Amino acid sequence: MSYQNKLRSSYKIMNPKYEEIWENRYNLIPNTKNWKPFSGWKNDEDKKHLVLIVLIKDPEVTKKFEDVQNELCKHKSYIRFPKENYHITLKPIGYLNEVKSNQDDYSEIELNEIITELTNIFSNQEKIEVKLNSLNLFKDVVFIQVDDNDIFSKINKKILNIPKIIPLKRDYPNFLPHISMGTFKSDSISNLIKSTERYRNYYFGKIVVDEIQLAIAHWYKTKYLKFEVIKKFKLE
Repeated sequence: MSYQNKLRSSYKIMNPKYEEIWENRYNLIPNTKNWKPFSGWKNDEDKKHLVLIVLIKDPEVTKKFEDVQNELCKHKSYIRFPKENYHITLKPIGYLNEVKSNQDDYSEIELNEIITELTNIFSNQEKIEVKLNSLNLFKDVVFIQVDDNDIFSKINKKILNIPKIIPLKRDYPNFLPHISMGTFKSDSISNLIKSTERYRNYYFGKIVVDEIQLAIAHWYKTKYLKFEVIKKFKLE
């Protein structure tokens, strides 16, 4: 068995949910009507969206991302994300907002309490080796699957135990770490899906995560999401 096949075989065992999504790809209905990523968060000018992420900056890995992006961009139904956007989301935290109008609004004091809890979670966390292989599709995005031996899912679960943190639909036990590559411009994506099939078993490379970032996600009147890192958690 080749290295790629061995990698693929072990991956299926560890991440059966990914395979379920992939097998359903031709039944996918792209969310192009309700989710408009490039209109920005028009009503959130004063809100600061807090998110816990791993930024992907490895030049060898991102070069492979860009090579695949160039192929996918041949389809008019596809919109690529810029390389500055490549990241793994560990947990959307909520909003930094001194006026608490929603359950997931946090004051500076509450944010500092959350940062203390996160520091405790990451204090004994070793560096995480991550393999990046296989394209897949959610209804919102084309993405790269993340093979991390289920560590990020366990971290997500721990974060949910922090007081005041709100669980979301995509959190544990439904959490699937991924790197979004781009989104859909139209509902006609059958040819795009065929192109992703060429990269279903593609190995993008390996990274070692030695830092996790707490960032403010800016998307007000911007075409692409921008991250402002406000806290870094170093892994030993």
